[in-house]
Amino acid sequence: MLVAWLFAVLIPVVVLIAEQRNAGRVNLLRFSLISIAAIFVVVVGTATAYGRFLDSQLAAFDLDGDGIFSGSEVTPEQEQALFRATDDVSRSLAPFTAAAFALAYVGAICGVIAFSNRQARRRASDV
Repeated sequence: MLVAWLFAVLIPVVVLIAEQRNAGRVNLLRFSLISIAAIFVVVVGTATAYGRFLDSQLAAFDLDGDGIFSGSEVTPEQEQALFRATDDVSRSLAPFTAAAFALAYVGAICGVIAFSNRQARRRASDV
């Protein structure tokens, strides 16, 4: 999950560089929408993939494939796998966390871009 968050932090930088190369000027609306959507997809996708990975580890202990763990299937390893698969609130809250993070992070970057554009225009008009 940490790798996904680190990757998500870099997404706006990559989109910003691509925007500047294409138009020479950054379209803040397009930059914002692409960055927010990409961050959301990366974080939620990673949480979903990790959840499926944990579920598959747990399913390996279900020897008869009925979805219920009977006496011989319950082992300390199975209990650990069950604990890892069920005791993780972050996967349930990933869409909300991703949306809040993406909006706040991209909003801050847009604020910095808008401020620097305003300062550049002021310097240009003072000359």
